[in-house]
Amino acid sequence: MIIRGKSLFLRPLEIQDAEKLSELGDDMTIYKFTHIPLPFTVRKAEEYILRSNQLMRKGRRFRLGIVLQETGELVGTLGLEIEMPGEHKARLFYWMGKPYRGRGYVTEACRMLISYAFSELGLGKIIIRCATDNRASQRVIQKLGGKLEGILRKDSFIAGKWRDALYHGLLKEEWVYADKHMQEKMEVMIQDGR
Repeated sequence: MIIRGKSLFLRPLEIQDAEKLSELGDDMTIYKFTHIPLPFTVRKAEEYILRSNQLMRKGRRFRLGIVLQETGELVGTLGLEIEMPGEHKARLFYWMGKPYRGRGYVTEACRMLISYAFSELGLGKIIIRCATDNRASQRVIQKLGGKLEGILRKDSFIAGKWRDALYHGLLKEEWVYADKHMQEKMEVMIQDGR
């Protein structure tokens, strides 16, 4: 599966991505807000890729690399986790390598994957959780149109401490493209590489 957008494309992670993924993910900010271990060695990145692809084959989790169209460079990851098979909802998660933050890539990639989830997977709701002190993620969620549904106290044990999370929902019927050009240029291509 490859999802193409304006300046990015999303594709499954490959074992050859392990070195770059390790370089991007070995970051205190990513460690602080995700379950990515620190240090994030090449070996741990390989395990991350293999586990992600195994869950993808089972249809429970879609973890994709965020890749720049122009250069083919991997800059981060995002994905969807369908927590209960048969349910109409999935949890969206993402992280971006430090050199590529603040450029709108996460927002663009999330829009692409959300559109795919609603149109191709038939989902009706996307859930997005983020730590209460993760301001960057809160800005992304706001740009996507996520609605705050509550605060989950002591939701995740990350980086050695319990963290509260903001719980946001995005319903299919509320989904509106914030960027009309995205809708015109976004192309969903499914390549059968299995």
